[in-house]
Amino acid sequence: MGKKEKPLSYYAKYLGGHPRYPGDEDIGVYIHSDLLELAFKGHSITIPYSDMKNISNDKSKVFEGFAMVAGIGLLMNRNVNATVIIYDNDKETSETQAVALDFWSNERYAQPIIYDKMMATRNAAATQLQSAATTSTAAAADIKPKSRGPISFS
Repeated sequence: MGKKEKPLSYYAKYLGGHPRYPGDEDIGVYIHSDLLELAFKGHSITIPYSDMKNISNDKSKVFEGFAMVAGIGLLMNRNVNATVIIYDNDKETSETQAVALDFWSNERYAQPIIYDKMMATRNAAATQLQSAATTSTAAAADIKPKSRGPISFS
């Protein structure tokens, strides 16, 4: 049995999107070989790359939050470059879902990795379908009617 690949991990702020998990939360994001895992405290969302429809950025979000700076609490605003992942949620509702993540300054690293895995999964599926179609066509071409000998009418 092959050795299982260790997932890449990033910290991110979950900005929302999934109906079950509406609020902002600091999470761990694990990029596995076959799926993306959003690890909340006590639960997780797993998104197989095969279910992903799109990944994009939304720079229009503004994060409002409370920050402790030098022991003083400050209300702050900052622009967010949110990574938005659109996927089919076949397990729960069979509907298209979108989740938004803020990787802070790591979106330039995490997003291309997720995108490449999504595209590799699509390409593998397309290659597999093409191979199956070619095999099916070749098998159909090999079918020859059985000869029953000469037909005689007496």
